[in-house]
Amino acid sequence: MLFIDVMRVAYKSLRANLSRSALTILGLSIGVGASIAIGSLGMAAVGEVRKEMGRFGVDRIWIAESAGNQTRLSAEDVSALGGVGSNVAPMCYDALRAVNGARSTLCQVVATTADYAGVENFVLDSGRFLMEQDEENLLRTVVIEDILKEDLFGGQDCLGEKITLGDTRYTVVGVIQTQYSEYFTNDGRPKAYVPVTTYQQVTGKTALDEIIVRAEGKSVSLAASQAKAALKTMHAQGDSFVVSSMAEQIASADRIILIISMVLIVIGVICMVTGGVGVMNVLLTSVRERRREIGIRKALGAKDGEIFAQFVCEAALYGTAGAAFGCALGLILTKAGEAIIRIEAAPVPWVIFCAVAFACLVGAVCGIYPAMRAAAVSPVIAMRQT
Repeated sequence: MLFIDVMRVAYKSLRANLSRSALTILGLSIGVGASIAIGSLGMAAVGEVRKEMGRFGVDRIWIAESAGNQTRLSAEDVSALGGVGSNVAPMCYDALRAVNGARSTLCQVVATTADYAGVENFVLDSGRFLMEQDEENLLRTVVIEDILKEDLFGGQDCLGEKITLGDTRYTVVGVIQTQYSEYFTNDGRPKAYVPVTTYQQVTGKTALDEIIVRAEGKSVSLAASQAKAALKTMHAQGDSFVVSSMAEQIASADRIILIISMVLIVIGVICMVTGGVGVMNVLLTSVRERRREIGIRKALGAKDGEIFAQFVCEAALYGTAGAAFGCALGLILTKAGEAIIRIEAAPVPWVIFCAVAFACLVGAVCGIYPAMRAAAVSPVIAMRQT
């Protein structure tokens, strides 16, 4: 008996019990579709979290002194850290009221240098960021976020205009877009950036609150160890520093998402296995119902191997049809999930391949036992049944 004949007989058998076949295929389709959607959405979630963390500091380290240090962080420390990363920016923080005429609002003042633009992914709306000339000449210039511009100037152009921060007048030279994230939060205050040297002259402060280093092109852990080594040469033996990064947070987030994705994928696999059990049950029922047919075919010369092949082919057809409809269902579920969680998600090819391959495998494996039962039917006993 040719293989094409075996497939034709198997296909006719599926069509003979269309409703039962449809429900069996539906069970497999749900498992395949769920696995594809879960895998695709999980991969999209991992990518989205990494993207957001990249915007907010995946390659950066923050350095602050520990309590009890004999000396504070200073400009000399910034110079010592120059070889650690591509950009090194000193930071001083303050909370001051920003005033423009009758308009005022509380804002966070960040005193830093031009290098800070290379640390953060700022997007300029207008003007420029701080420059080295601002620091060298102690210019009272300020770069503000767009939400602070809206509070102080409304829709008017603010470049060249003056605002008061605390008791000091500054000239606005640039406006940057506020960085928002659904996953990370700040104190909610708009920010104003001023030259660190100007801030130190106005306030009389000489110490830095923090130093930020962008470790572009090298591992964050290596940059952190190099930063600690560089600072040891600048400070007394008892001084210590807190060097932090988002590397551990990123690794933890990846592990959490991976665990959740694996749990959901296991649920999808269970659905496929359940569908496979349904295939086995349908085929066992089919063997009982068709014992007379099997007996007649054997009496006419059909071999055990041909009977076995027919039922395995039927199981494979269930698995293939389940995989095909499952792919379509997976695409629909992925798009639905994309709309619900509001991140861009696309079906992942290797996830689709694994789900389809597993569904076909489950269908074929679950058809082996019924096929063995069918091949073992005695033609004499089978033909006696009515």
